[in-house]
Amino acid sequence: MSDALREFFRQPQAYRQAVGVRALDRYPAYELGKAAATADAVLKTLSWRSVAVSEQARGRILACRNLEQLDVWFDRAFDVVTVDELFD
Repeated sequence: MSDALREFFRQPQAYRQAVGVRALDRYPAYELGKAAATADAVLKTLSWRSVAVSEQARGRILACRNLEQLDVWFDRAFDVVTVDELFD
C-alpha cells in the first residue's frame, strides 16, 4: 500500500468525506478490489435468489474488471431467472 493511501485511511471520517473517496480512483489496486467485490456481490445475489450459475459464467463474472459492466450485471442480478439473462 502506498504511503499516500495509508495516510488517507488514517484520517478521520470527516476528512475522507471532504476529500472524497473518489481520490482513491487513481489507485489501480483500489479499482481491482472494487471490481472483485462487485463481482462477488453479483454472485452472492444470484446465489441468494437461487439462480444456477455455471462454472463458465462464474469465471466470466470473476474475470471482469470493467466496473460499469459489473454494475449492470449487479442491477440485473435482482431480476434475472437464468444466468444467461444476466449477459444479454
